[in-house]
Amino acid sequence: MRKMQVFSPPTTLGCEGFWSRENPPRVQRDPSAWKKHDFIAHITQRENALRKKPEHYHRARGLARSRLTGELLGNGTFTDRHPRDGRIICWPSDYVSHYIDKHNIAPTQRFAEYVQELGRPFPRRGQRADEAK
Repeated sequence: MRKMQVFSPPTTLGCEGFWSRENPPRVQRDPSAWKKHDFIAHITQRENALRKKPEHYHRARGLARSRLTGELLGNGTFTDRHPRDGRIICWPSDYVSHYIDKHNIAPTQRFAEYVQELGRPFPRRGQRADEAK
């Protein structure tokens, strides 16, 4: 039997991790259903690359509070372009470590697709993306 992946609902602000009380995130009770460790490895690698580019990593003054626990988190926000639709995708700097890794919060389907695209091999010259292995 195939395990069903749970996704959090899209947020009103359009960025991951900014939920409202009316639209809270969902917990993924079975992290193996979406290969959590692979997911974290792919997004962490991308975050390390984006952190070096000021146009993709912005730090604000002060610290943000966790919307789950109230504890103080970081103050950075990552932005990137989604490879499928070209639209901006963004998430707070502690989204992966605090929400996904520590609390098993499920990402939105759009963010999960973004990370899945990061894990795919790059096509060689003259090769279509769906042919890359």
